[in-house]
Amino acid sequence: MNIENKERYKLSDLDELMEYMWIKPQISKLNVDIFVDDGGSYERNEHTLLLFVRNGHGRSVSEFIPISISENPYIMDDEKVLKISSEDIFAVKSFIKLNMGLLISMAQSKISHEVFVSQLKEVSSEQKQD
Repeated sequence: MNIENKERYKLSDLDELMEYMWIKPQISKLNVDIFVDDGGSYERNEHTLLLFVRNGHGRSVSEFIPISISENPYIMDDEKVLKISSEDIFAVKSFIKLNMGLLISMAQSKISHEVFVSQLKEVSSEQKQD
C-alpha cells in the first residue's frame, strides 16, 4: 500500500505520546501496549485518526507502529519491520473495529478515560486469529 505523508504518522520524540492514553494489556486484553489519542492530537497534527502499538519491548520512538482507526485498519508505515506477531497485529485491528466508536469519542474528548475503559469490548479468541 502506498501511504502518502507517512512522515506525519511517525513519532519523532517520546514526548509526543503525552497526547495519547497508554492502554496496557491488562486493560485491553491484547498482548501489546497500545496508545490511544485522548484529546484531538490527530486534528492538531492534521493526520488520520490512529493509535500506536508498541513494536516489541523497546522504548525508542522508532518502535511504535501507527495503525489507522477505520473500518479497515492498516499499518500506516509500510517500511516498519514488525517485531510482534501477525496475530498480534490482527488482534489490534480487531480491537479497533470492535471499539471504533469509543476510540473516536475518546479522541474527540466526548468521553472520559473512565468511561472509555469501562466500555471497552474484549476481542474474543476467534477475533484474534487471521
